[in-house]
Amino acid sequence: GEDDSTCEMVGDFFLAGASEASDNPNLGSGSNRLNATFDNSEWTGTLINEDNTGIANMTFDDESIWTVTDDTVLNNLTLASDANITSDTDVKITIAGSLIIEGKEINNEIKIGNVTFVFDNDALTDVENSGGMMGMPEGMEPPEGMEPPAQN
Repeated sequence: GEDDSTCEMVGDFFLAGASEASDNPNLGSGSNRLNATFDNSEWTGTLINEDNTGIANMTFDDESIWTVTDDTVLNNLTLASDANITSDTDVKITIAGSLIIEGKEINNEIKIGNVTFVFDNDALTDVENSGGMMGMPEGMEPPEGMEPPAQN
């Protein structure tokens, strides 16, 4: 059922390095992916993106807060407002795709409190294992208000 309680999470998300092709039909190959939407949630942690080969897309609604604990690399990040993100120490989030804050795409380095956003289209090294696709999977639509990232 629906209620107004907040989901509180503490800990890191881990994206393992890209998988190699295998004869095992239960194992895939290529990059690992995280598509996370935070709705009325509080998360304290970071994304550990092993070898920067995973694709991570995160969206935070206006009732959610991410307290970042360490530097990380994301493909796409959407924040309902700049109040959605905080950190107790200086951290850097490298964006390889797009950063959307309050419905506006940000293209320049920006600092919100202790969180610095920098842009590097080559930050994710997924090209060899996924055929160069660095954005949305084919046929998948981006979240409302978010443009799909440019394909490399």
